[in-house]
Amino acid sequence: MATGASQCTEENSKMVASEPFREGDVILRTADEVDFYVWRVILSVASPFFKSMFSLQQPSNTPPTSIPIVPVTEDSTALDGLLHL
Repeated sequence: MATGASQCTEENSKMVASEPFREGDVILRTADEVDFYVWRVILSVASPFFKSMFSLQQPSNTPPTSIPIVPVTEDSTALDGLLHL
């Protein structure tokens, strides 16, 4: 299993996790500033926590064309392991 920390790349001065976390409609940003692009529908089906979170009203100050960023307290290695379960 590849870890997010050792397999990430820099894009536009941001660290981005390795495949399969390079496409999605929401970004999970880790404590060590690595971006994991994930799909809301997949997280919602797999996790009641994310299903509840994504059902909440989103802030109105977010431009409709931008991808929402959800900061998480885990580092990239921990999040990579969790998302591979």
